[in-house]
Amino acid sequence: MASHLADIIAKSKAKVRKAEQKIKNLELKKKRLQNKFKQEVRNASAANTMIPFLPPDKGRTPILGGIRKRRAQSI
Repeated sequence: MASHLADIIAKSKAKVRKAEQKIKNLELKKKRLQNKFKQEVRNASAANTMIPFLPPDKGRTPILGGIRKRRAQSI
């Protein structure tokens, strides 16, 4: 009887550990996505456009040097 209870407790502890690990992974994923979004917004505001995923064939060629210069001036 006691070993049966011990098995149940061990299994439930393992489930809890697994769930905690899932939560931790999801929190890390959330943080990564938030950082990615912040970076997108920063890039968009630096380039004075809120359309970060516009393909280059629409007439907007990315000017890498210009973004850095513009950002440096605003600081």
